[in-house]
Amino acid sequence: MWGTGYSTVVNDRKKNGLYEHLVTRVTFSGNNNDLIEINNRMTAEGSTVPTVDVFNYWIASGDNLKIDGTKSLAYVLRKEARHVFVYHLCIILYTIATTLKKEKYDSPRELLICGGGSRYLDNFIDSDVDKLGRLAKVVFDHVWQADNQAPKIHLEENRKEATGYGALYMESDQMPKEYFLNELPANEVMGLLDDITKQIQELNVVYIKMMQVFDDGMDIDDLSSALNADLGDAVYKTLHEQVHERANKSKNYKGALLTIPALDRLITLTHTLIKN
Repeated sequence: MWGTGYSTVVNDRKKNGLYEHLVTRVTFSGNNNDLIEINNRMTAEGSTVPTVDVFNYWIASGDNLKIDGTKSLAYVLRKEARHVFVYHLCIILYTIATTLKKEKYDSPRELLICGGGSRYLDNFIDSDVDKLGRLAKVVFDHVWQADNQAPKIHLEENRKEATGYGALYMESDQMPKEYFLNELPANEVMGLLDDITKQIQELNVVYIKMMQVFDDGMDIDDLSSALNADLGDAVYKTLHEQVHERANKSKNYKGALLTIPALDRLITLTHTLIKN
């Protein structure tokens, strides 16, 4: 989310539309000269500081940082970039759903949100667990082709503790196995281009349905166009560079191949901020 995707250009900041959208609008309240100086060095033309580190610095600055002089970073990201974070959530939920369905499980009735990074849900999408449940329902209904009850969402206060909670009281023989959507020889990955492109197209359809839960004034057609532009070429490029060229051809590739081109689409979506 904070990075530059698979850009091969060192610190290609223009690759991330979120960064471009915010960098000139960042201010610091009061006489925080030290914070201002650090920010100026990190964001200066020619700086080698990655955008990931810049975003982490902005977030860590808390109430000292303002956008346009008066607005909090969280407020601006929710108002102007919520659709980007929803796509990230869509990738996760779609991967969960298709994996569970493949293993012949029913649609989940509850979701426990884990990990410190998951706070982007309540900070930048919505803190209303009922609305988050509606978003999950959109994905699950599409994958299972049924009208499921919206899952109950658990947003624990201690997200780090929640990460391991499900396994704390299990015996070793009860631990869940690792699930992979794809496990195949790395040199066969490129043969799945058509299938993965179709999956991305389906993911994008589900995402548009999720965005219709909100009344953000976003142009849905613009979002769809941005996500599907040159899709076939983008899938080929990312899989060829990130799997085919890098993987040890004698070993199996394990992972969700879908998420590789999906990340490219996510970074592409950050540029809809500039337009809107």
